[in-house]
Amino acid sequence: MTNVQAAVEKQIAALRQRFVAKLPERIAAITTALEDGSELREIQRLFHSLAGTAATYKLEEVAAVAWEGEDECVEEKRDGLRAIVERLRGIATPQPASVLSLSAGAGERSNLIPGGRSVLIASADLSAELLRRRVASEGFHVIVVTALTAAREAFAQRISAIVIASVDLASDVITALRESRGGASAVAFVLGTPRTFVERIRMLHCGADGAFADSNDIDAIVQTICAAQTTPSVSCPRILCVDDDPEYVAWVRAVLGGAGYEFLALNDPVHFEGTLAAFQPDLLLLDIVLPDVSRADAALYAAKENGRARVQAAA
Repeated sequence: MTNVQAAVEKQIAALRQRFVAKLPERIAAITTALEDGSELREIQRLFHSLAGTAATYKLEEVAAVAWEGEDECVEEKRDGLRAIVERLRGIATPQPASVLSLSAGAGERSNLIPGGRSVLIASADLSAELLRRRVASEGFHVIVVTALTAAREAFAQRISAIVIASVDLASDVITALRESRGGASAVAFVLGTPRTFVERIRMLHCGADGAFADSNDIDAIVQTICAAQTTPSVSCPRILCVDDDPEYVAWVRAVLGGAGYEFLALNDPVHFEGTLAAFQPDLLLLDIVLPDVSRADAALYAAKENGRARVQAAA
């Protein structure tokens, strides 16, 4: 692990602790909004912000319950919101230390040699063999495993540069990858689309870098794998993040800043127009729920005024 990586991980650990310490305060804000009879859109924004940031810091239970609250607001079911807030309070208050534990081995991760051509496919599907042959034909060393135990054994011997896991194995396999020595630098993809609400939540925090919705599109998968091995540009891309949650922004700043990107955060959409023109970002991260303006409107404006910027929705 480089000194920069160690510093970033230390910073993220501190930010996670700070977020956990502020959980009661954030839950209290939702309670106050309910007692004051605030509009459901504002309450939804509070639930959404809590859920997204909790998922970012890998607090799965908090994120799942907060997303339930957001869904209730979307469906205009105000009656059940107090019970959801009580569940959140029960999770956050009694044993905060339990949610502070970091992933095993986080301090032991190291870089892979760039351009490694080793691929691990975790899938029990018959199509995995077809994918293995196709990937191997491009000059990659390919391992196929059908269970988490076998994947762990493979990671203990050597971390593959690229990991592809079927949706039923993805969460456990990719989590094991990230917890393994050197696993932080690997590229991980999910093969297939999560089918249930629980699966979608688990995919958010397991550390996947992307997903292949069509597991039968072998050519597209191979093309992406080959692209993952290309040498990155030496230029420093600019990233603008528009989000009003300071804990989430702090995490994004730590990760992207530590990776060498030029990062700028904006917490008020009122200043979006001027900031977009002055900063000229290559990538725009937009919160799905913004006060006073919709993400769609902001994305359309960015596309019109700055055609080079890619837009990514943030949780």
